[in-house]
Amino acid sequence: MRLVCKLWFFFFHLINYLGRMSSTDNTGDVLFYHVGAAYEEFSNFYYDKDNPVSLRIPPYGELRFPTAEHGYHFFKFKYDEKLADQYLDETLRNGPRVALDWATKHNSRVDRRWHKRIDGRTDEYKVEVMKILVRAKFSKNQKLKKLLLSTGNRRIVENSPIDDFWGLGPNGDGTNKLGMILMEIREELREGKTGPPEPPPPPQTQVSKTGGTREKPAQS
Repeated sequence: MRLVCKLWFFFFHLINYLGRMSSTDNTGDVLFYHVGAAYEEFSNFYYDKDNPVSLRIPPYGELRFPTAEHGYHFFKFKYDEKLADQYLDETLRNGPRVALDWATKHNSRVDRRWHKRIDGRTDEYKVEVMKILVRAKFSKNQKLKKLLLSTGNRRIVENSPIDDFWGLGPNGDGTNKLGMILMEIREELREGKTGPPEPPPPPQTQVSKTGGTREKPAQS
């Protein structure tokens, strides 16, 4: 009976996800998720060998991340220079899945401030980091900038069947934070704004010399 229930649960969410797989739905929303599918450029896993995601990050100077996914996980470990250097050495010459797996493996050492809000801001530090990366990705790449602006005023949705923070999640009712960031950056580009060039400093919280401690699952 337990197996039947698990199979029912799996197929229920599979059918729900397949029903949302097209690049636009009947409301006109722009849906993205998989690299290789429509609007793959909106995915953090999207790789453009000629246009890395570049950020000037003290004390490293300019870092050129192959994908936004690489950059996102780097900031989880930036507080520890030795650990951050190890991350860069072991991930930058590999794909975004390697970066994600590396961060998951070192989950217990993620900066404890990752899920905290910066004074005067409504979003967690990790969301501020994601905004910086998405802004760098689309503002410095004319092809991507044109694509993002071509979506007009349509809602952009990360059609993830798993992640209900950055995307819609299995039930289709997630917060869609990545889609919201894309729409925010789209508006900035439309108005000619540039936004801050680098991530703000994280909240001032004491971090132990042995590393940060995780307060929420690292995959977010």
